[in-house]
Amino acid sequence: MAEILEDFTALEDMLAEINPDLRWLLTVSPVPLAATATGDHVLTATMRSKAVLRVVCDLLRDSSERIEYFPSFELVMSPAHPSGAFARDLQRAPGSGGRHHGLFLALPRASPLVRGDNTDRDARRRSWG
Repeated sequence: MAEILEDFTALEDMLAEINPDLRWLLTVSPVPLAATATGDHVLTATMRSKAVLRVVCDLLRDSSERIEYFPSFELVMSPAHPSGAFARDLQRAPGSGGRHHGLFLALPRASPLVRGDNTDRDARRRSWG
């Protein structure tokens, strides 16, 4: 997780130099992995991957006023979701034709998701150990 946090923070810092008003909306895709390079079963690898990304999104959101989270994973994977969230191959949404696009947006300052001033980036990095 530390590597993901550090990489994202480096990206955020770099883009903030270009546009200091940049805001982020993060999400975790509900689409399961089709294969894994680990020795783990794809089911456990998928759950681990989603869990890691979900925690990373929370840590990033909690560490910066520029970052928000949209619950796409939760909306699709919730037990309250109607059946049929995926096509028969369990990899695509019904009728998607196999096209999945990750949601990773930079939001303008006027966005209602903006919560205020940015926090100290160095303090954020120190808190991740």
